[in-house]
Amino acid sequence: MNARDPEDNTPARRVRLPFPGTRPFRREDQRLFFGRAPQLREIQGRWLSDRIVVLSGSVAVGKTSLLRAGVLPAIDSGDADVLPVGRVTAPRGPGAPRRVAGGATAELLRSWNSDVPPPITTVMEFMEERRAWLDTSGKSRPTLACVDQLEELYREPSGMITGEQFLDEISIAVEAMPAIHLLLVVRQDAVGALADHKRFSQLRPRYIELRPLDVGGALEAIVNPARESEVSFASGTAERLTRDLQTVTFRDIAGNTSTVYRDEIEPLHLQIACGNLWAALPATTDLITGERLRAWGGVDKAMAGFCAATAAEVAAETGTSEGRLLDWLRLTFLTERGTRASAAAGSLPLAQMPADVVAALADRRILTAEHRDDEVWYRLSHDRLVLAVLSANHEYQRAHGGERAQRPGQPFASPAADASPAADALPNADALQAAAEAALRDGDLPAAERSIIDALDKFRAAGNWRRTADARVVQADITRARGDLTGAEHRLREALSIFIILEDRYAAAQALSATAELHLIAGDYAGAAELSRHAVERMPSDVAALTGLAYAQWQSGSPADAEATFGQALRWDTSTAMALAGRGQVRADLGRYESALDDLDQALRLDLTPEAEADTRSARALALAGLGRVADSAAELETSVRLAPDRPRTRLRAGRIAAILGHRDEVREEIERALGGRPTLSSVERESARRILESLR
Repeated sequence: MNARDPEDNTPARRVRLPFPGTRPFRREDQRLFFGRAPQLREIQGRWLSDRIVVLSGSVAVGKTSLLRAGVLPAIDSGDADVLPVGRVTAPRGPGAPRRVAGGATAELLRSWNSDVPPPITTVMEFMEERRAWLDTSGKSRPTLACVDQLEELYREPSGMITGEQFLDEISIAVEAMPAIHLLLVVRQDAVGALADHKRFSQLRPRYIELRPLDVGGALEAIVNPARESEVSFASGTAERLTRDLQTVTFRDIAGNTSTVYRDEIEPLHLQIACGNLWAALPATTDLITGERLRAWGGVDKAMAGFCAATAAEVAAETGTSEGRLLDWLRLTFLTERGTRASAAAGSLPLAQMPADVVAALADRRILTAEHRDDEVWYRLSHDRLVLAVLSANHEYQRAHGGERAQRPGQPFASPAADASPAADALPNADALQAAAEAALRDGDLPAAERSIIDALDKFRAAGNWRRTADARVVQADITRARGDLTGAEHRLREALSIFIILEDRYAAAQALSATAELHLIAGDYAGAAELSRHAVERMPSDVAALTGLAYAQWQSGSPADAEATFGQALRWDTSTAMALAGRGQVRADLGRYESALDDLDQALRLDLTPEAEADTRSARALALAGLGRVADSAAELETSVRLAPDRPRTRLRAGRIAAILGHRDEVREEIERALGGRPTLSSVERESARRILESLR
């Protein structure tokens, strides 16, 4: 601490807030940027050594902050020619739609050099002139170029076409000029478009996913910036704050709460919480004690304050009623079970609020937009905001003397505990459920249905909630076997409600995984991913839930997320056939053929269903073709076709193999068969197939 004049009675004042809050860190914030040292070293080293590096991650995970306050300041300008951070869209005001001004390339060149001469209109021309200038000035060094927020290409109405053209252009430049090293920073949901681009993928880009902070990184990001402002944490206090950041509480319509503990901490939530804590401290405080932390109120209170302040700001900016906005958030984006709901752009719930309000909430990280089947869907940006929205609504209504509106629908009965009678008290009900399960195994669905309905009547009459929920799961299996996926989901959700009330995390996770599987079958991959994510939150070591989540992530366009989640499943059980097969297929689709073969070969030594084996073998054929082993690829593809002759995924990969081999006619035939087959390809696979066809024109 700096010494003070003992006669000076003026209270000490902290000069600067050491936590930037919701905005990204800037270069001048580097002395406050902590917690990302391993990722910083990896990206810095890869950017200097690899031709193309793709840094991906979820919304607000800190990609821009890491680039501007971490990676760029760490690079010695004497070692490389470092260009300014590039962008593909023009700056905009709050809530205004982002526009590609004069095209993505034009905006990128302006951001790299505002004085680009008019004749230069392509990345290739720009780089040729840049390299020529470096050579003649005796400053020949690698050129490090980066493009931040590349996903903005795909947010425009013609985004996919614009993205294809832009990737073609930068790929041509990197191919032609070995001195260029390119870093692309992009949201996770846009990685699939990059991986599907043939020319770009042939350059073998290095994909790095940025995850939220681990506990150690979060502690550094809390303690060190405060120390820069001469404030410290008492022993154990920062750790308490970190545990609070790891804890997410859910509350359903009946008032029941459940708590989930996460291994990772969202950087945005850390910044909001620490900024809120800092603002609550007296100006003379130089030590944050446990008592001070308790008086502050905690992370959930800070997040509710953030939600309320943001709603007030957006309401004032757009001329919308603050109370109406908060109630709209609650009614549109919260389910009766206390989880996040989604709403499509153009749907009735979204139409109830002006587009500039929705855009402003997305800009401020209250909402996030996702692209599903050519539609934009909105939801709260994180599970923690569910309770924040509820709390902000409650405080607003209390302050303004209003009554909180209830969501449509009545809360279900909520038994306080499992009042299960002794096992021998319900022998008939137990026998009926066993008979239903046996009939289901034998394929006698009418007998199974009759037995489970009788069992349910007896369990409910006895007040045995646990067995009622178990019987509902069996009834869901029977309904699914009849082909009624909607009815099966309805029964699983009834069971889930009871498991949550009984605080049975394992049973709830299993019910969520089973529901997610129904969404996978129906082709709703985003919905399956959300349900699987909730299952994993309840049981982080549940291999089936992790594997289901990974498949949903893959088919909804997040292959890097899927690969990481398959890896988590395999860390718990290294011999999970479906996880090995899934990760191998993802790696093959991404062009990482050697590592794909390792996984696929292991999977084929284990038990797989015929469909799963067909997918595994077609992915193996793709990897073999990519490695130049043409004869082996043909034999493997033949086996895959024999297992599932008309499987669209097999035909899609056959088309990709034909493309690798240069057989254009065969490419068209196979891709058209894939697009016309059943079951239909996922939207991600269909888009990949359409791009392949377009490349033939």
